[in-house]
Amino acid sequence: MGLFKSAWLSENEDEAFEAVNKLISRNKAKAIKAIKQITNQSILFRIAIQATHGDASFANAAIEKITDQSKLKFVAQVSTNGDVCRTAITALTDQNLIDDIAKDNTIHNSIRLVAVRKVVDKALLKDIAENDVYDEIRKTAKNKLSGVR
Repeated sequence: MGLFKSAWLSENEDEAFEAVNKLISRNKAKAIKAIKQITNQSILFRIAIQATHGDASFANAAIEKITDQSKLKFVAQVSTNGDVCRTAITALTDQNLIDDIAKDNTIHNSIRLVAVRKVVDKALLKDIAENDVYDEIRKTAKNKLSGVR
């Protein structure tokens, strides 16, 4: 065991985030490896929200380690990177949160489609299939109800 702890493993959120950002600007592979070592959920959440640098792989590496379902939902709703949003929805397992995203017309359609594909509530799928304002969302819900993939 080493004498010094890597800065990205600091419990101080600002220090850890700054260390990750420095790594991102220097070495992408090392940055992703460092992110995968982090266990602090607040730091991972901050990376998922703020550390895209034009590349979703940093945020996605953090999302893979986030266990707080409400934080994953938040990332899916607010990230400006579609790949990050889709990764967050894919990581969601709380069906109520998935359903919330599926029926939220304020969320981009491509993101909602991922959620609709994960909905298991037949009544919600029927409602979306009949009433959603977007054709592709309605079609996806109808296909899911009829067993078509």
